[in-house]
Amino acid sequence: MRSLSARYENLLIFILAAIQFVHLLDFVIMMPLSPQFMEYFHIGPARFGLLVSAYTLSAGISSLLGALYIDRFDRKAVTLFFFSGFTVATLFCALSPTYEIFLTARVVSGAFGGLMASMVMSIIGDVFPPERRGTATGYVMMAFSIVTVIGVPLGLWLNDLSSWHLPFFFIAGLGLLLIPVIVLVLPRMRGHLDEGVVSPFATIKAIFTLPQHWTVFAFTITTVMPAFMIIPYLAAYMVSNVGIGDEYLKHIYGVGGF
Repeated sequence: MRSLSARYENLLIFILAAIQFVHLLDFVIMMPLSPQFMEYFHIGPARFGLLVSAYTLSAGISSLLGALYIDRFDRKAVTLFFFSGFTVATLFCALSPTYEIFLTARVVSGAFGGLMASMVMSIIGDVFPPERRGTATGYVMMAFSIVTVIGVPLGLWLNDLSSWHLPFFFIAGLGLLLIPVIVLVLPRMRGHLDEGVVSPFATIKAIFTLPQHWTVFAFTITTVMPAFMIIPYLAAYMVSNVGIGDEYLKHIYGVGGF
């Protein structure tokens, strides 16, 4: 990869952070909207939990399968394909009239969105030199903080203006704005293709035979699982059990984000 100007590097960081923001907001906004989904679709907590887990399960399967083959293609093309599919699926989420259609749309959006984080990290590794890679990663990962502090309250405010459909229209709109930016600004990344094609089975073996990897897997599972056994139901608990009005959720999540 040729040397990039500081201005172009900053632009790339902004675009990658925007990609992270959009696909993370699409996942996170589901949880504070749980009371609205339960009322609109006439479902209980168990079926709402399926909406959340369907996305993550689909994303996990997509990431595992995609990791075996994405190195065979230009990173820009892969990013554009999956982000475009994710944007269309999010638009279908916004338009979904029934629980079953919405669930299907969440599965599809998870399949496309699951690879976005890994693609962003791969692009950072390919484009930025080692001495600036950590800085780029840090700025891009700030997207999650921005989602929790600004994105979630904004999504809840949009819900208060209309309904749960509007936040998904907003996310899809951001995606549609980003697609031409990705086309015009993101460089082609084909340097990894010169290294030759590695067997997918060799990749799986390399991942699962190192004891250090299993330590990381266990740490990640024990960190994430307890949180997501509780977080998806916090909004529904506050509204149904505590008696807090829907209009106050954006303030609660805004303060909680800090």
